[in-house]
Amino acid sequence: MRSSNLLANLPALAFTSPRHAPLCPYAYDLPLPPSSSEKKNTDGIECLLQAVAPYRRRDPQSPEEAEHLENLFTSLRLAGTARTDHVSHLVGELQGVELMIRIVGKGGHGGAPALRTLADMVNDNDERGGKEAAARIISAGGLRIIPPMLMGKGIPRPAPCTDAGNSSFSTKEGKISIKIQRRRRREREEHRTAVRSDIIYILYGLARHIASDTPEDARDRFLLKFTEDACAKADRLVELLLRFDMAGRAAEARYLLNAQEDDNDEGEDEENLTAGATAARLAKGGDLFHRTAAVLGFVCIGSRRAHEFVLERLRVLGSGIGVVKVAIMEFSDLLDDSPHRDLLLTYLDSL
Repeated sequence: MRSSNLLANLPALAFTSPRHAPLCPYAYDLPLPPSSSEKKNTDGIECLLQAVAPYRRRDPQSPEEAEHLENLFTSLRLAGTARTDHVSHLVGELQGVELMIRIVGKGGHGGAPALRTLADMVNDNDERGGKEAAARIISAGGLRIIPPMLMGKGIPRPAPCTDAGNSSFSTKEGKISIKIQRRRRREREEHRTAVRSDIIYILYGLARHIASDTPEDARDRFLLKFTEDACAKADRLVELLLRFDMAGRAAEARYLLNAQEDDNDEGEDEENLTAGATAARLAKGGDLFHRTAAVLGFVCIGSRRAHEFVLERLRVLGSGIGVVKVAIMEFSDLLDDSPHRDLLLTYLDSL
């Protein structure tokens, strides 16, 4: 899971006095917790959900407010996934998944961090928490919102007050400098990349945790998304799979080339060199390559029509199902023995 476990050792997420600092450094607009004399506890995770809830209807109006919102979501992810009971509390009693789906569905600035929060919840290291989050995403209507984003539909829009959301080349004072224009283009690209990454993570989490006994025919409905519209979403996954593979291999090659150029006086340990090259590849596309392949593996195993389409599409693009198998094998080799790894191995046996 990508979120830090800094809060894992907290005894409880509760505010028992106004003297206790809130989890978010910018949470000055949260309701004050009751005093200890009242002998009541205010749920910290619930306070964070209440703080982000208004952004399902509106965008931040200033860069400072946008940063405030990002900090609220960061605190929510850290607090909500710190421990197993926190995940269950956030996903279950507080209906955090439902709120995140509503924010994403509005397509505003809060949609991107809400997607990231969903990705962390459904990919939680605890199997029970991940399964509960996956089932909640399905029941909350997530399949109507998240899979279409693969095709570029309903992508969250950054607020105009941010660099990523401001595409203007001039102001009342005159033309914007080339430096600022470049910064805005870079921020827009980073936003698109982050959203795409979170979509893949969510789809992978759903494929990992949805089973035949998941309520509301979740498995069949999930598979249907990749066979409808002439398998358009399966086609998109194949395209992304090959793109992520190329990006990861290019990063690995650059790392090895730079290591060779720097290796003038003393040689680098081969094991460290291999580890560094692997890390570079994972960071620049390799990790998404593995997870996209796992989603394709799940879809191909569950749908004969999708399997035949993927085989033909890979053949047309000069590849084959072997690239999916290699990616899943690499992914499983990076994991310790666990139900997660066992699931990937079953994909290999079935493909």
